[in-house]
Amino acid sequence: MNQCCFVIRLGGEVHSREVTENFVRLCEMLIDRWHDKIKLWISFNEQNSIGQLGSGKEAYGAVCPDGVSEEAFVSQLVHSTFVAHAKIARKVHTYPDLKILGMVIYIPVYPLTCSPDDQLMAREEMANQEMYLDMFAHGRYSSFMLAKWKKDNAMPVMEEGDLELLENNPCDWLSFSYYFSTVTTKEGPSVNMDGNATMAKNPYLKASEWGWQIDPKGMEIALLDLEAKYHMPVMVVENGYGAKDELVNGIIEDDYRIAYMKDHLQALKDAASKGVDIRGYLMWAPMDILSSHADMDKRYGVIYVNRDNQDLKDMKRIPKKSFAWYQQVIATNGEDL
Repeated sequence: MNQCCFVIRLGGEVHSREVTENFVRLCEMLIDRWHDKIKLWISFNEQNSIGQLGSGKEAYGAVCPDGVSEEAFVSQLVHSTFVAHAKIARKVHTYPDLKILGMVIYIPVYPLTCSPDDQLMAREEMANQEMYLDMFAHGRYSSFMLAKWKKDNAMPVMEEGDLELLENNPCDWLSFSYYFSTVTTKEGPSVNMDGNATMAKNPYLKASEWGWQIDPKGMEIALLDLEAKYHMPVMVVENGYGAKDELVNGIIEDDYRIAYMKDHLQALKDAASKGVDIRGYLMWAPMDILSSHADMDKRYGVIYVNRDNQDLKDMKRIPKKSFAWYQQVIATNGEDL
């Protein structure tokens, strides 16, 4: 396999500057150790998740101190994580052949109706996502986010040199995970990141058993938006379908997963035909693993693992129907879907 096809994602979110520096030191050691084998690096998985509704007073292992508002807690977490990211980007760029990718979970937000109020709310929700992409692309906070923090009395504490550090260490590529889109109204935010992620219902879309709305056109819209706004190479680093796969007579007939992936790969091809600089696609996930809240009920893999939440059984690996299909997709470089 070509070395440039390897991607490594380094860690979770950080809050205090002490944790920031410890995390950066760990990442620098990893980069020095693996720079000759791993060419693409992502500092944080779905970095914008920490700012989504539902983070609460405890986000990704960081616990809000007593007497600190949730808004101020999250904004400080966001800033400290950006500082860590910038320092990792600086380290990555000490090796000329390495690339740093900024990564978000991208959730297209549509207005539920043609009401201007709903349209405005959709734009505001997208602005909350795009502030991360603005930082990755330009090394600067968006004016929207700075104004929001000021309004909420939640401006993070920034040390001398932070803004210069951020501006001097932009990303080489953008990357994102994509699973669903959502709709919104003037009543408020449409997605709650409560572990499973719950969202408002789009009457034009079907959904998975977990309520995640299936929207391959949304991924094409996401790619077109990123090209229009940032003109940077883009990589889809997570995309897949979670379901309660059933083993029947030693076989898993997951045609629903094949249909989902086929439609999303076609959307990828359609976006590329319209000029988007797409550098790669990774499905989630090759093998069934513990999903959110440590359960095996929600499976994403093209390889079945014979166990459940309580019983490990024999842990046998069994290729699903989607395995052979995806194998053919890879062999033809996406020509045969």
